[in-house]
Formats: sequence, C-alpha cells, structure tokens
Amino acid sequence: MEFFNNKRLLIILSGVACIMMALVIFTISTIGLSNLSSFIFGSSNTYSVDNTSAPVKTTPTFGQTTPAVQSPTYDIPTTVSYTTDNTTTFIPQTETSSVITTMPPTSEPVDTPPMSPTPIYIPVDSIKVPDPNNKSKDLITLTLELGKGIQLDLDIKPTAATNKSVTWKSNNENIVIVTNSGNVQGIAVGTTTITVTSVENPSKVYGITVNVISPIKSIKLKDGGALLCDDTSAQGSKILTGGDIFDLTIEINPADATERTLILQSSKSNIVIVPGSVTVPAGTNSVTIPITVVNNTSGDMNSVVTVYVEGKSSGLKAKLDITVKPATPETDNGGTP
Repeated sequence: MEFFNNKRLLIILSGVACIMMALVIFTISTIGLSNLSSFIFGSSNTYSVDNTSAPVKTTPTFGQTTPAVQSPTYDIPTTVSYTTDNTTTFIPQTETSSVITTMPPTSEPVDTPPMSPTPIYIPVDSIKVPDPNNKSKDLITLTLELGKGIQLDLDIKPTAATNKSVTWKSNNENIVIVTNSGNVQGIAVGTTTITVTSVENPSKVYGITVNVISPIKSIKLKDGGALLCDDTSAQGSKILTGGDIFDLTIEINPADATERTLILQSSKSNIVIVPGSVTVPAGTNSVTIPITVVNNTSGDMNSVVTVYVEGKSSGLKAKLDITVKPATPETDNGGTP
C-alpha cells in the first residue's frame, strides 16, 4: 500500500516538473534569456556616453517587453556604450540624434588687424625738360638731324608727386614724332613744337621747339675744278705770294642740305684774310670766296697759314695750308715780273 502511495507521488511530481519546464521554456521564448535573468536575480543597468552620466535603465517586470532606452543626443554622431553584468553592448550611431550646443565664452581678446594709414595725395606742381647737353638748363629749342632721334628726360616737381604720368605730343607728326617715353625723332625737314602734359594736372604743360635739319655730310675745297682737300683728308696746300687774291671754291653735299652756313677762320689773320662766314645759296651746292694775302715784305710773310672751313651745325671741318711768300720789288701784287 505504501508502495502505491510513493508511486502516485512520483507521478504527480513528474507532472509538476514537466509543467514547470514548459513554463520556463515559454518564458524564455517570450521575454528572452537576459530579461529572465534580470527578472530572477535583479540587476542595475547603467551606461555612459563620452564620460557623461545618463539616466538609469529600468528593469522590466515579468511578462513586459523591454522599454526603449532614451539615448542622450549630441551634435555629432557618437557611439554609445553601457554595461550590463560586465558585458559591453554598443548602440549603433544611427540611434543618436543632433542637438545644438553652445560654445563657452572665451576670455581671450580677438586680434584685430591694424588699419592702414590713409595715403597722402601729392599733386604735380611743375614739369620741365632738361637740356641734354646741360642738365642744369631747361631745353627751349632742339635741333635734330633728319632721320635721327634723341631721348629726353623729365624734371617733375615735387619729386614725391603721387602721379607722375605724362603724355607727349607732336604738333606736326609729319616733321617730328615723339613716343610716350619722350623719344623724339625727326622724319622731315622743318620746324614744329612738341609738348609734355601732366596726366594728374593737365594745366601743367611744357613745350619745346624742334628744328629738323638735313646737315652737311661733306665739305670739299677746290681750286677751280681741282680738289685741294675735303673734311676726311689731311689739310691741302697752296702757295701764294703777298698781294695775291685766291678764289677758293667750297662745295657741300648733299645739295639739298638745310645746313648751308659755313664758318671760316685764318690761323694768321694779319697775313691771310678770309670772310668770317659764308652761306651756300639755295639751289646749288657750292660757293666761291676770295682769300686775300697781305702785300708786304715782313718776315712773317715767309710762313704757313691754315684756313679752316667748318659747317656751323654739323661740325664738319676742312683745312687748307697756304704757304705765303713775301712780295718782291720785281712783282706787282703777286703778278709776274
């Protein structure tokens, strides 16, 4: 009888065990193993984000689903971690959102760049052009050889003027042309004016008269048609006697040269007399002048006198040496006895 009672008890206990096992399996499948552990043993769940304390995670009761945890929000995506029973779980970055944060005020002063000083404007007072041959003088008239040019300089006052820009102009570009840098060139014979004007103050103007000439290229001294010498050779020679008058022909080239004035000089004007200057007539390239030998018997008569013929503008020079013999009683003004 006792055996049957024990057997009945064993069957009842086995049934209860089966029911409990079924209940555990159902509970695990419903709330999860981790939640079941929390339900049975209880635990405190905390998490941190960037070392900042956050709310305590609540423990679900039996039969309830785990509530969503309110994650803190930051202005950049941040990986959030928390610990549960020494186990680390990482929350994806998509579980975070952004909030507007305020930067703390700074006590350091803000550097401000220094302000540039306002420039002082200095106007032009005067414009002048120095003489190329004498910088201490102003250029008033410029004589320029045909086909040649010259670079002119400027003297602008004050030297510290803000705007020193100028414009150059020729009143007749058929005779003279001038560049923006002040280079002047004669392209035809004639006379005109060039001006230089301040860009900053157009009332400041300086003018220059320009004469373009065609200078003498060569000078020849002749005795009739015979060549005595020219400007490129050594001086020629001629023998004269006291009282003689010699007709010297001077020839210039080119024939259309605008320079037509020649300067003459004698090294001993008390023996050989020449005119001080002579002009070659227009339309021709030669002129004949008299050279007079003084008629006396002094010792000075037995000497050599040099006659110089020079272009007034070109500076070309021809030289003729005249050997003078004193007059004798048997001669009459250098003639034949």
